[in-house]
Amino acid sequence: MWLLQRAQRPHWLGWGSVMVVVGLAAIVLLYIDVIALQLQGVSSNDRLAFTDDDIFRVKWTLGTLCSSFTPFTPSCDQFIGGNDPATILPQIGITLLSITLPLAGVGYVVFHTHNRLRWLVLAWLASAGLFFAVDMAFGLQVRYIYFLMPMLCAGLGLLLDQLQRRWRGAWLISYSLLGLLAYAALTLWYSGVVEAVKPSLRPLTH
Repeated sequence: MWLLQRAQRPHWLGWGSVMVVVGLAAIVLLYIDVIALQLQGVSSNDRLAFTDDDIFRVKWTLGTLCSSFTPFTPSCDQFIGGNDPATILPQIGITLLSITLPLAGVGYVVFHTHNRLRWLVLAWLASAGLFFAVDMAFGLQVRYIYFLMPMLCAGLGLLLDQLQRRWRGAWLISYSLLGLLAYAALTLWYSGVVEAVKPSLRPLTH
């Protein structure tokens, strides 16, 4: 709003000042202990140290993405260090292939959004990218995927809608995707409720 509507700058300057003051008050009164706790956790986090088996957190993040697509992917523990690359590469391929369609949906949203509204989309994606970089650099559980999920769902819905408008066979992709999601959700529910298997926390924390 500040960049695109100059006539409204005095109005937004006032509200922006209020937001800054309220934010500082919230930090002092509510979150100062939480911030101190987080800084203490960063200083004592063993994963901050880079090793040959954890170069830039790529293996851990790929393993987390892999576990997010359970039960379609085999054991995601093969991403840990020391395993034969021949067993890791298929996991990487499955994981990257699984996120191709959602990323294509995000690209569709970016390129088909009005110029002014595109700033919101880009800021949204940049925020998720910033926290993804934090995860890569420090190994912290920042849960950026929750913030990105609405954009992924919106983009995927728009992309599938356009495909079905232009290609008759696109309904097969849409229903196949819905079937896979239903199967994954029901499998997770069954293993948790009937078999009493606790689901992995890795997809929830990244």
